[in-house]
Amino acid sequence: MSYGLKIINSSNIVQIDSGFQNIHIIEHGVTEATNTASTGIATAAILGATARRIFVRPYSFGARFANCQTPTDYRLYSSTNMNYKYLIGDTLLPSDLPSSTYGLNIYKEDASIVFSSTRSLPKLVALNVAKFPVGNTVLTLPAMDGEKYISISSTLCFYSPSSTTEVFTFTMNSDTSLTVTNNYVSDQSYVSILIVALKGSELL
Repeated sequence: MSYGLKIINSSNIVQIDSGFQNIHIIEHGVTEATNTASTGIATAAILGATARRIFVRPYSFGARFANCQTPTDYRLYSSTNMNYKYLIGDTLLPSDLPSSTYGLNIYKEDASIVFSSTRSLPKLVALNVAKFPVGNTVLTLPAMDGEKYISISSTLCFYSPSSTTEVFTFTMNSDTSLTVTNNYVSDQSYVSILIVALKGSELL
C-alpha cells in the first residue's frame, strides 16, 4: 500500500491525488486578433507561452480560428478581428507560487507541486485525440458550469505563416458545440483537443 493524499468529491471524481500534478492557471488575459497585413486573416500573439498549454475562447461565437506555436510565442489566427480570452495552464513550479499568502500547497515526494490553492484550477470538460476527415466535424461538448476554453496541439502547425493556407480551423458555435474543419488534408497527424471550463469569478 502506498502513502499519500487523495481527495474525492461526491461524484466519486478524484480532485487531488498526491501522486499526480494538477494543471493550474499560471496567467490569464485578453488578446486582440487584428488584421494588419491585408491577408483577410487576423493574428494575435501570446509571448513566451510556447512551453505551456494555451486555452483560448472567442468573445463571440461563430468566428473561425487556428493556432500555431513558434519558437518565441503562441500565435492565434482568426477569421475576423476579435478579442480572445486566454488561459496559460501548466503544472506549478515553486517559482510560480506567490512569495507570501495564505492557502494550501500539496507536494510530491520529489518536492514538485501537486496542488496549490493560490492558483485557479480549471475543470476538465473533454479530451479528444483523433484524426479528422476532410470537411467539417461537429463535436458535442458536455454541459458544464463556467466558460469553455479550448487548447489544441498537434505535430503539425494548424496554419501556414508563409501563406493564407489554413490547414485546420476551429469554430466555437456555442458552449456545447465545436466544429473542427480539415480544409483539404486527407491524411493528417493526430490532433489533441483539450477543453476546460472556468468561471470568471474563479480566476485568481
